[in-house]
Amino acid sequence: MKNRAAGSAEALRDREPRAFRATAYYRRSRWRHRRERAFSYDVLRSDGTVDQDIDLVKVMYRGSAADFAVTEAGMMEHTPETGTGPWIADSYGMPVDGPDWIQFMAEEREKHARAKAVVAVRATRVTEEHRTLILRRIVPRTYLAFDVRYADGTVRHDVNLDAELKGARYPADLQATERGARAAIGVWADYPYGRPLRADGSPDR
Repeated sequence: MKNRAAGSAEALRDREPRAFRATAYYRRSRWRHRRERAFSYDVLRSDGTVDQDIDLVKVMYRGSAADFAVTEAGMMEHTPETGTGPWIADSYGMPVDGPDWIQFMAEEREKHARAKAVVAVRATRVTEEHRTLILRRIVPRTYLAFDVRYADGTVRHDVNLDAELKGARYPADLQATERGARAAIGVWADYPYGRPLRADGSPDR
């Protein structure tokens, strides 16, 4: 059963939306026989396949509302008055180059595979001695250090969080995780939601 579930999860990852495009056209309105501008949408998935004439809300009903808004705004900006616009990167809102971009993203995901294995982030306060040259004295300075925990249980301490999570699926995921870790100093926060975790690894809320 576990293997079947793992296979299903892998299949879903292979079918993740990577880019969307809109086609604009005019149709007759039901009000006073006027014409109105309408759109149909296609989605380019991570396995390179294209699904046409999709329900945009259903396909994009995941992640954060901000990612949805950015993607939709990108399509509206780059779609001509009538006709098909370019592919717009999911959650980034910028034009991309179709299948070539899919290959590029595959290489990026491989390069940053460690980020996909991150399951939790922890912020800790660290105090170090800071020598001020002007006053010629040593003063303590406190800063936040971030630890990350991977799915295999390994932990890396004092990491560059932006670099560690560079492969994040959505930019909002990184922000939510960091915000959760900062709000609960010393407690693990789950990635990508930023919820504090109990000792057994379950969400605290």
